[in-house]
Amino acid sequence: MIEGAGLEDFETMERVFSSSNAVAVVTRYASAYRRRVFIDMFFQQWDDDKYQNLGLMLFNNYKQGLSIISDDGSAVEEAIQSLGIQPADLESWHREQTEFFETIGEESSWDVHAVAYVKLLQELNSAE
Repeated sequence: MIEGAGLEDFETMERVFSSSNAVAVVTRYASAYRRRVFIDMFFQQWDDDKYQNLGLMLFNNYKQGLSIISDDGSAVEEAIQSLGIQPADLESWHREQTEFFETIGEESSWDVHAVAYVKLLQELNSAE
């Protein structure tokens, strides 16, 4: 999770790189200079097209955010009341989840020793 990232932030990156694959056909046999020119022209056109639609996208995202807050906000409030939790609990759970995802690839030293111990016990059991 990235603080402040919206619902569609990274989908746009996928679309840019996917559509830029069309430039490969044109630039495959071009000189290094022409290749850079075509790539630059592609991204300038991409920017022009996207800036034209930027206002509409921002407006639609704003409406979507307000809708999520009004629709799901009441559902969250009802769940908080029915479960008997506090808003501070939600913040605490968010922090815990963030810490978990930051350390998901790391094993604690206790886990490493426990796994090694179990493996040695299995080897001992097989040897006996």
